[in-house]
Amino acid sequence: MGQNQPQPPRKSQFQASGVGGQALRVLDQLGIETGLGLWVLIIAVVSGVVAAIIDIVLELPTETLWFMFGMGLIAALNGPTYLFAKGKESIAAMIMSAVTGFVALLAWWIITKIAGERDFGYNPADILNLLEVLVCGVVVGLLSYGWFALLRWLPGKVGR
Repeated sequence: MGQNQPQPPRKSQFQASGVGGQALRVLDQLGIETGLGLWVLIIAVVSGVVAAIIDIVLELPTETLWFMFGMGLIAALNGPTYLFAKGKESIAAMIMSAVTGFVALLAWWIITKIAGERDFGYNPADILNLLEVLVCGVVVGLLSYGWFALLRWLPGKVGR
């Protein structure tokens, strides 16, 4: 008789306890959607790698022409990705802008380090150490988030 009664859904061990469960609870408390957050991080990694490859192929001497995707530009381009995907400013979007800025700059830095010295005698990634990559990625990601949040807010406040 009691064999066909529905069983309550069991939580997986990953969700119930441990580091994974804690991480999911923190993301939920911050309002970060895990699926969207993962896609944004994948975009940041791929764009960081592509930026490094473009920089390697172009081989611009940075003393002469200071335009490299990795020197903050790739972090700035990735900062507001979560904001654009969600369509509204939020704490989650601000946190993700810091994270994606760091992840994109880190991916560029790693690939550039692996590529080694350029024809003009140095490796541009040697300018930054890991702590500087972290700080620069986070700050530039947050600055780009602020810039795009301002651009969304400003037209409604300024009369035409």
